[in-house]
This record gives sequence, structure tokens and C-alpha cells, in this order.
Amino acid sequence: MSKNNTRKVRGVFERAKGSDVWSICYFDSLGRRHREVIGSKQEAMEAYEERKTDIRKGRSFPKNVREIGVTELINDLFQKYQNNLTSRWLHNAKDFCWELHLRPFFAHVRAAHVNTGLLNQYVDERRRQLKNGKPPSNATINRELAILRAAMNLGRKASPSKVFQMPSFPMLKESNVRKGFVRDEEYDRLARECAREGLWLRALLAVAYNYGWRRSELESLEVRQVDFKGRTIDLDPGTTKNDDGRVVVMTQEVFQLLRACARRKSPDDKVFTRGDGSKLGDFRKAWQNVCVRAGLGKVTCRRCNQEMKKSKCQKCKTPSGRYSGLILHDLRRTSCRNLRRLGISEKTIMTICGWKSRAVFDRYNIVDHSDLEQAARLLDEKRNRQPSVVTFAPPSTSRSHYVGRVT
Repeated sequence: MSKNNTRKVRGVFERAKGSDVWSICYFDSLGRRHREVIGSKQEAMEAYEERKTDIRKGRSFPKNVREIGVTELINDLFQKYQNNLTSRWLHNAKDFCWELHLRPFFAHVRAAHVNTGLLNQYVDERRRQLKNGKPPSNATINRELAILRAAMNLGRKASPSKVFQMPSFPMLKESNVRKGFVRDEEYDRLARECAREGLWLRALLAVAYNYGWRRSELESLEVRQVDFKGRTIDLDPGTTKNDDGRVVVMTQEVFQLLRACARRKSPDDKVFTRGDGSKLGDFRKAWQNVCVRAGLGKVTCRRCNQEMKKSKCQKCKTPSGRYSGLILHDLRRTSCRNLRRLGISEKTIMTICGWKSRAVFDRYNIVDHSDLEQAARLLDEKRNRQPSVVTFAPPSTSRSHYVGRVT
């Protein structure tokens, strides 16, 4: 038994004789007494040292720190989202992650009692909740755990602190990384189908394909941000995901399409609007129809997994299907690959597409089979430019021509 497990520490004690659950007791700088149930003896000793360190550094905490529940931490997180006007994140975190899944399990749990074992129990329970005969994906469970982790981190950084010990969150391995690309011949087919849908989708495709911008950045683009005389597009600071502004020079294709979209519009109007001038709204259905006609996607029946050619499944008459194929965000990855193939520096690509860290750039700059073929072709060309040398000479039948030991 180690020394830490044998020595006695004042303030660390068993809840009951022979019990494996240990508690700590300490007094803050104001003389208020606090007691917490931790777990094993080693964890209790570590927690006791952390509390004493917090007290020595003057970190304050509420008197009822043991009574603070997970619900209070979640409400603080939602309030932060509301203050920052992140309505989309608030909607997803509150209505889906919290209300449907996290709340039934953690509503009556105190923040001090959240540990790795309890989180593993939540993961096991979520896996047993089947939808259409399938358990939730690892990515879905990770998004829910991320909400809880963000709430506890916010409570730990609060003044006074509401969380003193962050548990280790068992994040699951995700295997849903997309690797879709749009090749030149596929882009031509997709462009023709987008033109049939409308000028707005054809122009949006060209900007996304060339610059790899996010959907939110495309939807919020206004006419005043497009300089047709200087042939530049200027994304204002604060309108992008990382809040950084960007300026790009338009290609001839983008210039002609955006000029047609901006005709007879005021500077504050959106560049991409439907034929009647209304906002784009949710255009996923239009995008899916275009990709299906271009051969870059398909719709399968949710019940029998048969490919649907019409609005209803011809086998089981199910009215709705599940789309799989190219999505708009795949153009972001395509733009990164195309720019890199043209020899443009990584720094310039990160500036055009809006990446701050090299790690995110590496995740999008995925190599496909054509890249490997190009590498092999360049190696062959390099080899052909060198002087001719004998690469292999069949040995003579005489043993003296062999080099090395013959087995």
C-alpha cells in the first residue's frame, strides 16, 4: 500500500467504518464549515489539498456549494448563450441536448456528485435508447456531454466558484468524418442543375466552390460587401465564425454571377435571394434535389432502405426518405484541395477559407486517390529526366555472379 493511502490527513475521513466512500471537511477564509462526499480515499485526499490551495489563494465559494445542482449550471450556460446572441446554439443545446436527454438523467443530481462513473452510466443509458431500431451515434452522445462539460467549466470559472473538481469526461470515438470532394466534371454537372433551380443557387455554388466559405457566411453576404469596381468581396469582422474579416478577389465566373444577383438591389440587400426577392431560408431540399439529378446524391427509404426515384417509396409507400451524398459543406473541403493543388501557400488558403489553426486546415486538406496518382506521375517524370541507368540485370547462371549468400 502506498504512503498516501496509509497516512492520515486531517479533514479526510470515512463516512462509515468499513465504507469505501470518503468525505472531506474544511473551513474557508470566513470560518464557514464545508463537508463534501468525494469517493475513494485517494480522491478525497487530492480534493482536500485542492480546497486548501483555493482557500490560501483567496478563491471564494458559496456557502451552499454542496447543494448546487447540475440544473443551475446548465441555466447559467444558457444565459451566457442568450447574452451572446447565439440563438442557434441555444436552440440546439436547450431543446435537444438538455430537455430530451440530459435533463431526465441529471435534473436532480448535484454538481459535486458528477464523476466519471456517473457519466459512464449516462452513456450506457443513452445507448439503450433506440431510434428506428438503432442506438444514437457516438457524435450525438459527445455533443450532449460537451454541453454538460461546458456548463461545469463555466461554473468552475465563476466567482465565487460553483464547481471545484472537474471530472474526466468519457468522450467517445467518432467515425463520421466526411471525405467528399467535387471533381471538375462533377462540378460542371452540378452547375447545370443549379442553374435550372435558379440564379441564386448557381451563384452560391460558384462562391462556395472557389472560396470554401461557410453557409452562414454566404447567407449573410450583402451587396455593399461586393466591390464590383475593385472585383473584391469583403466579409465584415464579426460576421464570420471566428469573427475575423476576410477579403478575396473575385474570379471571372464569380464576378459575372454576383453582378447578376446584385442587379437592381440596394446596398443593404442580401446578395443571395430567391427569384421573388425573398430570403433563402432553408434550402436543403433544393440542394438535395440538385445533387440527386447531378448523380452526386441519392434518397433512400427510411423503412426498407430502397433508393427512391419519386416522392414515395415504390415498395413500401413511405412518403419520406433519407438523403445521403454531397452536402454544401463538402465544397469547403473541395476548395481547400483545389487551391493546394494550384500551388497556393497554406497561409493564403487559410486566409481565404477562414481557418485560424493549422490543425483544422490539416483536417480539411484530405488527400484522395487522384492526389496519389499525381504524386506517382511526378515521380515517373522525374525519373525519366535522369540519365539512363540499368535498374536490373538478370544474373548469370554462374555462381560467381551472385552477390551475397545463396540459400
